[in-house]
Amino acid sequence: MPEKTLQAAILEHYQDKSPVDIQGGQTRTFIGRQRRGIPLSTSALNRVIDYDPRELVVTVQAGTKLQTVLDLLDQENQMLSFEPSILGEGSTIGGMVATSMAGPRRLIAGGVRDSLLGCRIINGRGEILNFGGRVMKNVAGFDVSRLMAGSHGTLGLILQVSLRVWPKPQTEKTLWMTCNEAEAIETMTVLQRQYRNLSALAYTDSRLFYRVSGPESAVTALTQRIGGDPVEDASAFWTSIRDLQHPLLRTRPLSRIRIPCNTPPLSLNAPALIDWGGALRWYPAAIDQSSETINLPRGRIDILQEEETIYQPLPAPLLQLNKRLKAAFDPHHILNPDRLYPNL
Repeated sequence: MPEKTLQAAILEHYQDKSPVDIQGGQTRTFIGRQRRGIPLSTSALNRVIDYDPRELVVTVQAGTKLQTVLDLLDQENQMLSFEPSILGEGSTIGGMVATSMAGPRRLIAGGVRDSLLGCRIINGRGEILNFGGRVMKNVAGFDVSRLMAGSHGTLGLILQVSLRVWPKPQTEKTLWMTCNEAEAIETMTVLQRQYRNLSALAYTDSRLFYRVSGPESAVTALTQRIGGDPVEDASAFWTSIRDLQHPLLRTRPLSRIRIPCNTPPLSLNAPALIDWGGALRWYPAAIDQSSETINLPRGRIDILQEEETIYQPLPAPLLQLNKRLKAAFDPHHILNPDRLYPNL
């Protein structure tokens, strides 16, 4: 069985104290620091374990292609609510969870971790562990499974995950209006407070874009109330942001700033692409990761480069917490070492 083969491999690395590089579809290799270690592929873990549309939950092995799962859900008019990034044909469910990259719909759906109900992993000792469950009521107390979202494989090799799914909206419309960055942030803040049917809010090229999802009558009424001009190929526009294919997002280096959504425009001499209603801001430049440089009291700056991503250093208390988690899951530091931060 693939699980037993992977378990035996990790157990051998644990005994030898040698690093292992967990690999999926190899479409997200630039997300995270430089890789090192002996490659260990999850490609054999490619089955959908369980899917009952009535339960709104899908359980799938980590090596399964993300597009395969999306196509399966689409047959039942369902979707992954957080609009996951597809960074290539080989994108897998495991890579999606490990890098925790959500698309524009995160505005209302939350991130990857918010849809993660349970997981099955192999830790750095070669032990197979199960966390969470397949229904929301099984998630109680400290949900260890959600630690896997964004962990880059540093805490465990993901074998399978259970994800909550959403029904697809009946109707969606996208409109745009001209404004400057300050006006866009102010407008997005107001719109988020007033309306629940907004499923995406973005700003680029001096235009504010908003997407409304829901019953046709509600979508029509809300778009008439807010106003703006319709976007002809709205799906392509949102997909270009979701998959980092928008011209600005294909730039390297590229700075990603996660910040409170109502933060005023930052004092940077570069054009911005703003997503998540103001909470995610992209700049086609390598911005100094010292928050004092741009007066960023709250928020984080990551820099995407051609072959790796440099994450802003963690505050000392948070770094210590991460070190304790790493020691608990992977005492010999063999799983994707240093992919997030040095010595983790």
